[in-house]
Amino acid sequence: MKTCKLKSNAPCANDIITKCLVEDLYSEEQPFVRHFIEDNHTLTVLVAEDYYLRINSTLSVIVIIDERAEFTEIEITANGGKSGLLQEGYGAEKSAVKKMVKILKQLGFIEVEN
Repeated sequence: MKTCKLKSNAPCANDIITKCLVEDLYSEEQPFVRHFIEDNHTLTVLVAEDYYLRINSTLSVIVIIDERAEFTEIEITANGGKSGLLQEGYGAEKSAVKKMVKILKQLGFIEVEN
């Protein structure tokens, strides 16, 4: 499992972030997206999975967007993507997280410690 946390010190347009990530996540199936809204706080959960023939396994990605009036935090977790008796991953989890981190950094987010 590979996890990364990012933060922006300003509120961000949740729909723009969600759209960018959904477009990048998976092409075959639409990811599960659920918004929870309460006062000045929006929590968005995106869950996607896809089968990769190259690694002969399914890779799942979970993105949690915590948008508040003062800041926005995003946590990305990729899991699965391993195959065989020794559960070799071939870097699929790291690659999936890295791709999304690149998109979010272009939108002004910075990586923070987990």
